[in-house]
Amino acid sequence: MPRILRMAVLFFVTSTLLVTAVTYTIARLGLGDPFAGLGAEAALDPVAKEKLESLYGLGKGLVTGYFAFLCFLLCGNAPPSIKYGIPATDLAVKALPYTLVPVLLGVAGAVLLAIAWSLIYGFHVPGYIRFLAFVPSFVYAVVFGLTSWYFGWPPPRVCTCLDKMTVYTLLVLVVSWPRILHMLEGVVETILYEHQGYVEVLRAMGFREAQIRLHIMKIAAAPMAAYTAVHLAMVFERSAIIEPLLGYPGLGLMLYRAVLHADLPLATVAFAVIGFVGVVSNVLGRLFEGLLDPRVMERQPLGSLT
Repeated sequence: MPRILRMAVLFFVTSTLLVTAVTYTIARLGLGDPFAGLGAEAALDPVAKEKLESLYGLGKGLVTGYFAFLCFLLCGNAPPSIKYGIPATDLAVKALPYTLVPVLLGVAGAVLLAIAWSLIYGFHVPGYIRFLAFVPSFVYAVVFGLTSWYFGWPPPRVCTCLDKMTVYTLLVLVVSWPRILHMLEGVVETILYEHQGYVEVLRAMGFREAQIRLHIMKIAAAPMAAYTAVHLAMVFERSAIIEPLLGYPGLGLMLYRAVLHADLPLATVAFAVIGFVGVVSNVLGRLFEGLLDPRVMERQPLGSLT
């Protein structure tokens, strides 16, 4: 097996174990007793409570419960959601595409827009775009949400209609484009510093500026792939903040509701799926970076994958 694949597999396994362990610990200790409000005057019969804790794996210690939760994930048979009464893995798998599709489309559109801007206007980023790169994503979500109530598009109610998905995709694009463009500017500055002689040779050979920019973009492809993967994971993780503001029922809104209602099974599974997508995104980004520039894996230690 090539070294790059060995490193990717090792990183994937260790990161997945770390993400699930942190996820389970936070959900188990942070959400408290999910059955505290059940029964007459919030006093549940001890026998009934013991049965519920056994069903949901809460009667075990933290370490034992984590390994039971890990087995649930691997087998795809997590306990049912306390709020919905449906297996938590089924709910998470059903909601995952609703978040994944607009996030992928939005980030892909932002990358293409950043490349087009750089090839047409050059690599210098105007000040207002630099400012937009540091605006938090929830600010855009609030603006989109308020305008939906005023204009009725997208519909302000919670739904997965095409209008709502389109707005979510546009939101991701608007958030991602200035950040990717700003990153690209920094990468190109480093490239121009390290390859100034190469650029001067291209100019002396009669290459037009547009052709030179294209050559520089090819050199910048590897670090850009790595950054895009990290950014994609970040956007996906922030779905728990964005989707409740948009009224979009994807995995982020499901996680928000699970935490709100102390739904431990659903919260742990939703947390784990979001973390898992982040790990996969980072692994794929590093693989693409290594394929585009093999020197990356030759000069970087294993820990650099993180």
